[in-house]
Amino acid sequence: KHAEKLGTYSYSEKSYFSPDVFLYIRCAAVALGRDTYIRALHHPECMPHEHSFEPLLELASEAYERRMKKEFDYETGCDYETFSNIDAWK
Repeated sequence: KHAEKLGTYSYSEKSYFSPDVFLYIRCAAVALGRDTYIRALHHPECMPHEHSFEPLLELASEAYERRMKKEFDYETGCDYETFSNIDAWK
């Protein structure tokens, strides 16, 4: 439902859909703060499709490496890539 509410970038079986752009828009929902995230979570039409925030994907590892002066070697056990949550795409 969220991917279908992105204006120009909306998911449709009839046109091209960018999984990366959807991921970056989801990052923006987080980066814009709790209120934006919660509103978008419960109301897909409120997805912040006019924003994207790809840097959020690397922010934690870059901060860790800068502070600790060593590589960030951590696997979350959670896949954030678009289409990885098969049940949500049914």
